[in-house]
Amino acid sequence: ESFGQNGEFNKTKALALVNNYVIFVKENPDDERSASFLFKAGDISMGLENAELAISYFDQVIEDYPDFEKVLYCMFLKGFLYENTLKYLDNASKAYKTFIKEYPDHDMTEAAKFSLQNLGKSPEELIKEFEDQNATQDEN
Repeated sequence: ESFGQNGEFNKTKALALVNNYVIFVKENPDDERSASFLFKAGDISMGLENAELAISYFDQVIEDYPDFEKVLYCMFLKGFLYENTLKYLDNASKAYKTFIKEYPDHDMTEAAKFSLQNLGKSPEELIKEFEDQNATQDEN
């Protein structure tokens, strides 16, 4: 478990867990658990605020395990990390567009479209736009 007794994140244990997942996948690429372990390695890496590492694991899931049920989350999370953590807006845009193209009818597609339309905008800018839209609607 990656959490201490009072709920704080144990970075050392989390890193060890990621390392164990990665070793398992390297030694057992065809094991049915490998895709899930890689996804978990990416998820934990996100929690450790290592976006580049998380993206590398998500990319590996997408490339090596295209039929894995969480591939779509890997695609979406890549966009999210590029946008919000790394501030690589071109990469975020590509990731969101890929997600929208691959999963046009998924529940998360609207979130991807929203993120794409608002790339690079601060929370303050989004709030102002939202308030301006509502003010315009109230006038009509």
